[in-house]
Amino acid sequence: MIETSARHRPGRLWTRLATFVLLTGALLVGAGAPAAAATTIEINQGNVPTTAANFTQNCDPNLGGGPYPNQDVWVFNLPGNPQTSGTFQSVTATFSTPTGNVTLTIPTDPNSAIVNDLGTSKAWIRTPAGWTLLNATAVISGTADFFVLTHTCAASSPEVNPRLTLTKTGSPASGLKVGDVVTYTYTVTNASTGTATPITAIAVTDDTVTGITCQATSLVPGQSTTCTGTYTVTEADVERGQIVNTAQATGRFGEQLVPSNEATFTVTTVTPKPKLTLTKTGSPAKGVKVGDVVTYTYTVTNESTGTTASITDIAVTDDTVTGITCEDTSLAPGESTTCTGTYTVTEADVERGQIVNTARASGEFREQTVYSNQATFTVTTKVARPGLSIDKKARVDTDCKDKCKNGDVAHKGDKIFYTYRVTNTGNVTITNVAVDDPTAGQVVCDRTTLAPGTSTDCHAVNPYVVTEADVKAGKVVNTARATGTYRYQNVVSSSVTVTVCVEEPHKKEHEKGNWNDKENDKENDKENGKGKGKDGLPVTGQSLTGALALGGGLLVAGGGLIGLSRIRREVNSSL
Repeated sequence: MIETSARHRPGRLWTRLATFVLLTGALLVGAGAPAAAATTIEINQGNVPTTAANFTQNCDPNLGGGPYPNQDVWVFNLPGNPQTSGTFQSVTATFSTPTGNVTLTIPTDPNSAIVNDLGTSKAWIRTPAGWTLLNATAVISGTADFFVLTHTCAASSPEVNPRLTLTKTGSPASGLKVGDVVTYTYTVTNASTGTATPITAIAVTDDTVTGITCQATSLVPGQSTTCTGTYTVTEADVERGQIVNTAQATGRFGEQLVPSNEATFTVTTVTPKPKLTLTKTGSPAKGVKVGDVVTYTYTVTNESTGTTASITDIAVTDDTVTGITCEDTSLAPGESTTCTGTYTVTEADVERGQIVNTARASGEFREQTVYSNQATFTVTTKVARPGLSIDKKARVDTDCKDKCKNGDVAHKGDKIFYTYRVTNTGNVTITNVAVDDPTAGQVVCDRTTLAPGTSTDCHAVNPYVVTEADVKAGKVVNTARATGTYRYQNVVSSSVTVTVCVEEPHKKEHEKGNWNDKENDKENDKENGKGKGKDGLPVTGQSLTGALALGGGLLVAGGGLIGLSRIRREVNSSL
């Protein structure tokens, strides 16, 4: 029994070992091998772009079925050994449609699925008929480098719909000014469905842009082409502030004209800024006096921006100068014109000491009045110098004119008439002009206001009558001066003196003479042994000294005779 047991013991050991290996293998199979990392790959680029109708047809009921009215079926395949190439986890496909590009994902979008029980991994999706497959990518579990579009099932009776779409842009799109060039780009796409026939004779027209050219003029469904055209900004565009233009593409589908949608694009312009500038000068600019003429020169410049339009009706106004004329009255941007005007200096200007005047230019821009800056210029005048001068004359009215040889002298009782001429020797007007003559008394003048350089005549109201005192003095000395007012300032001239000689009518002719013959009188006095009275005035009658000497001698002689008579009487009495 023991031996028998010993012989069977190794067999049981091997049985147990085999059982352990089987259980371990089962566990490993149950757990599964580690999953391969997900990879994103692209479709074979030789398969795209395409429409379903233009690809290999196979309507498999296990892969989307078909054909369907107005629906296409697309079937994708991951080639190679599934154990190494892997399986589809998702497929993302981009289609061109009449309304734009559409991206669909298998298996998340409706009418799509991934099938892994038909050999290699496959995926399918149904779309509206006529769509164009542009590109596709897939996420897989294996190591395949690409996947393919294996076949399609085109719609059974698709509706043929030839169609073009158009988009449009412009550059630059803002801040444009006159003369700038805008380049417009047009993208034309064949969005036809239900057909693989191209649209030919592609062209673009624009209500503003001319000479548009396209890179391609024939497009199969899903294809696009670029067209370009240029436009130069005009003054009218800048006036409107923008350029809004509309374009449309056209083509031929057989004998049928196919128009696209209308595409509009807006370009904005700079805002026109009309501007005038003014500068001003005057000549002469200093030392002017009343009556001088100052010539003012004005330079007007159009400094507008954002426009080439002219500013018209150019004119200059000045708060002092009138009658200003301009060489040109219409200026384009950057142009200038010269305007001139004259002004005559007034006394008020001289009183102020300067002429400060301000001017401004104006013009019209699109029914809008444009004003320049204000330009001021200062001209200085000569300093105000008020001044008066006076000239005076005397006329003697005498009864001796017919009796005396020297009728230009006055005598007692004669009348002396005084006249005056007052002149404004300054550069400003003087008012309240009068003559101050204490001897003549009241004086009246023809005018009492004198402009620079003018004169007025004046006269004493009453004549002066020669007195006995004048006869004794031998002359009438009369001094006068002119007076006036300048801006509350008293103006007084230098004094002027007129002397009239006075004599007695009975004086001998050779002793006569006027006050201006004093030197001759002195010589005559020396020769005749005559003296003179105070101030050199001549003394009338015999020499006073001789008379006194003669009277004194007579008195002495008389006294001696009386004395001798008394002595003789006394002697005679004694005897």
